[in-house]
Amino acid sequence: MVVEDEWIVSLEIEAALEEGGHDCVGVAATASEALALAGSACPQLVLMDIRLKGNDDGVEVAKELRNRFGLRCLFISAHADLATRQRAASAEPLGWLQKPFSALQLLQTIAALKSELGQD
Repeated sequence: MVVEDEWIVSLEIEAALEEGGHDCVGVAATASEALALAGSACPQLVLMDIRLKGNDDGVEVAKELRNRFGLRCLFISAHADLATRQRAASAEPLGWLQKPFSALQLLQTIAALKSELGQD
């Protein structure tokens, strides 16, 4: 599942996932869309941007996804400074991939997370 408010970026991520053999259960641009999609699609992994549409905050959404569904996120954001990482630590992220990143970097990061996702 991809949570990204920039339409073009979300399309690029979705295409990279599918080309890498992964299913993308959907894309959400807001907190409410992300929570609804997670509840209905049961994703194994959430790729989460920090800044979302409106006043929505990816860190808070990641915490809610963790609390409600036991989902952990891979943060994909240009905002990866120390203060942001410290603020996001309570969401127990699987990791960070700083924008801009290539499709190959995304797929390599996901491959490295397979054991944490129970896909050994």
